[in-house]
Amino acid sequence: MIKSDRTSRELARRRFRGPCGSRGEKGRFRERSKRQGLLAAVAVRKQRGGVLLEVVIALALFVAAAAIITSGMNAAVRSVERQRLNTHGVNLAATVMSELRMGLRVYDPADPEPLEAPYTNWTWQVVATPEESLDLGSESGFQQVEVIVRHQQPAHTVRLMELLPVNADDVTGLDAP
Repeated sequence: MIKSDRTSRELARRRFRGPCGSRGEKGRFRERSKRQGLLAAVAVRKQRGGVLLEVVIALALFVAAAAIITSGMNAAVRSVERQRLNTHGVNLAATVMSELRMGLRVYDPADPEPLEAPYTNWTWQVVATPEESLDLGSESGFQQVEVIVRHQQPAHTVRLMELLPVNADDVTGLDAP
């Protein structure tokens, strides 16, 4: 019995401290657990690499989406600016044409002239086509008058054309019923 007590104590000690270099059942378990630990470490590294790859892909998708949205917003802003300039230019051209019809301005062809403040970036010009070059039949008493309004920065041009009487004195009879 003494021998069995001694053996049981040795086994208990081995279980507590583990086999010190022995190749028993516990040694194989420990080697297996070391291999499993290494495999677990490799799996953790692969998992970390996978997470990094996911983060990089998410970042790339975010940058692509931001670029698409930004370019769309820029196109919309440019379109609104063009529309604003076009509307403003048409209004100014209609104003100049109305002044020509009322006789406040003469429609002799001239170089571009700047508009008064606050429209300092805009210029206007009148181009009148003589009656002879028009294909209106016999003498009609009208000529083609084109008002050209330009914005300097950014460059934008609006043209408005009407047939107006050759003599500025005949303009007032045009509006009468």
